[in-house]
Amino acid sequence: MTGVFYAICICTSGRANTMPKPNYKYDKRQRDLAKKKKQDEKRLRKLEKGRGTGTDAEAATPAGATPDGAEQQHDG
Repeated sequence: MTGVFYAICICTSGRANTMPKPNYKYDKRQRDLAKKKKQDEKRLRKLEKGRGTGTDAEAATPAGATPDGAEQQHDG
């Protein structure tokens, strides 16, 4: 009876290490890096958009007028 048990242990122990274990830490690190890169790109797009509209609005307004269309009054 012990011979049969020994044979079963040999057969199953050889197959136990054939599949590599997943590296969850590496996968999580890659996801975090991709997320950070995406957030940085979004932040830069917002900054460029904010800069672009600010300089265009100032250049488009005539001298003495505010960006909302009302003219400034000078006391003097």
